[in-house]
Amino acid sequence: MGVTATRTFSALALAATAVVGTASQASAEYDDSKTVWTTDRCGSLEFVDYGEGEPGGGPDDDYMLVRDHCDDGFHVRGDVWVGWSWYGVAYQRGGPSAAPLYWDPFAEEEDELVAGSRFGFPVCLVDPTAPDPGYLGFNCTNAEVTMVDG
Repeated sequence: MGVTATRTFSALALAATAVVGTASQASAEYDDSKTVWTTDRCGSLEFVDYGEGEPGGGPDDDYMLVRDHCDDGFHVRGDVWVGWSWYGVAYQRGGPSAAPLYWDPFAEEEDELVAGSRFGFPVCLVDPTAPDPGYLGFNCTNAEVTMVDG
């Protein structure tokens, strides 16, 4: 998939998500967790509804884990979109021997997910030698989640 096609994929597949709902307490009553894999299964981006959190930091609500499953020289890129808002990007550069990269794009109170929040998160492989800093990657796939209980 070329750079233009990848950018189009990201814009169309992710920008259509919406945020609705009212504030609620963090809850593990319904597990909204979901994992998306690159097409070759060498990278994954996992949304964790409620879990152990960052090592040494204690339990956390709503965060991402970026994993690189292959020793192929490529990095794994994960993005998060809520509605038309891009919440950021994270890269796992360590290969299969590295620990998953903990990333919390929802850490700020105004960014916290609530019941009804719908968001998308694509994962791609990235060639670290690519000359274009806007390069989004290849073998991309996308997942969407609509939060049941925030």
